[in-house]
Amino acid sequence: MINKVILIGNVGSDIEFKQITESQCVSNFSLATHNNYKKKDGGSDTKTEWHNITAWRSNALFARDYIKKGMLIYVEGEINNSFYTNTDNVVVRTYTILANHFDILDRKT
Repeated sequence: MINKVILIGNVGSDIEFKQITESQCVSNFSLATHNNYKKKDGGSDTKTEWHNITAWRSNALFARDYIKKGMLIYVEGEINNSFYTNTDNVVVRTYTILANHFDILDRKT
């Protein structure tokens, strides 16, 4: 079985970095991907999807040190889903990309 995702998009938030233990750290941020499509009337439009990215250990350090809001980056990882019950007693499913590789595609920011 394979669980692999590849995304290219713009970093949508500043990196949230946490040092958990001396050897364990995590970084979290959002990533926006865009899909351009043609509408029935002949015009074009863009659909934006937002993804929650989590990186651990050395990838977390890389994200903290080099990735900035607005950058265009390549992310490779796996999809992780989890469930929780909200205050209205409704079960909510969330998706996170557990990143295991980054490439910075531009350094304009």
